[in-house]
Amino acid sequence: MLIGPHATGKATIIKEFASNIGQFIYEIDCKSFYTNTNLKHLINAGIMFGSWIIFKNLEQLSDDMLSYLAYCIQEISDAKKAEKLTIYHEGNEITISKKSS
Repeated sequence: MLIGPHATGKATIIKEFASNIGQFIYEIDCKSFYTNTNLKHLINAGIMFGSWIIFKNLEQLSDDMLSYLAYCIQEISDAKKAEKLTIYHEGNEITISKKSS
C-alpha cells in the first residue's frame, strides 16, 4: 500500500511495476462510489482475478465506506497470511486467485 500527497507519482509507480510483471490493475476514482455494494463488487473481482486496485481520491469516501474498505483489506490480508485458498466475504465463498499478492 502506498499513501502520500496528491500527484506525487504513486499510481504511476504502481502501474509501471505492474506492467513489468504482467499484473492487471483496476484504477478506480473513489468519487464515483456511492454505496458499499459498488465497493464489494470491485473487491470481489480483485480477489477472484488477483488484480491490484488503485484507489484514487480515497479521501472522497465516507467514513462508513473507509471502514468497510479497511475491513476488507484486513480480511484479505488475514486470508493470505493463513495461506487460505478461499475466503468468505459477506456470505459468499470467493476463491483467491493464485496471482494475488
